[in-house]
Amino acid sequence: MRRIGVIGLLVAALAVSGGKVLAAVPVLSIDVGTIYLEPDLAGQVVELSLSNDGSGVAQVQGLSLRLEVDDGLGGGNAPALTGVDAVTGSLWEGKLGWVTYQEQESEYWDVRVLTDFFGGEYVEFGPGSLTRVALLTLDTTGLTSGTWALRLSNHLSHLADTKFTANGTAEEWSPTVINGRLVIVPEPGTWALSGALGLLLWGLIRRHR
Repeated sequence: MRRIGVIGLLVAALAVSGGKVLAAVPVLSIDVGTIYLEPDLAGQVVELSLSNDGSGVAQVQGLSLRLEVDDGLGGGNAPALTGVDAVTGSLWEGKLGWVTYQEQESEYWDVRVLTDFFGGEYVEFGPGSLTRVALLTLDTTGLTSGTWALRLSNHLSHLADTKFTANGTAEEWSPTVINGRLVIVPEPGTWALSGALGLLLWGLIRRHR
């Protein structure tokens, strides 16, 4: 299989039209976005999604999902990743998908999923599809506010980028990844107190004037 030098593209099936060979190519991307978390709470589950905005079907057998919170070094100063489920509710489910490798430290995870060890099964990401990549479980115990990076690529630790393995080949390729962030939203009581203090301050300023 020949590799096309365009970021985020996987060579797929070729279609012949009017004597010309046209490449039907998937364009895969993961946009992490902003994920809002509650303060001081374990067991918060959030979802990552994969989109295919191209014209071709991506047939893949393996996924290496590399996630890093903040600098990935831990130390209790950032939300901790306590679980990564890359099978449930995704296209891997029902395709003999299972986790073949998992390395975890407090703020980074390296999870690898395979459809079939002997290569007989694969997962298809069709054009225009949006599918779950993984469910992440996060713990904000002891944290009341703050913003941290959540990276699937360009990690600060030793992790490699998130990538897929193509069907029937040893070729590895990466979707376009837009890294995101985790934001802890203060509790409603905190917002209410802030609002009351703001109104009080506004009233004092008006009275002074």
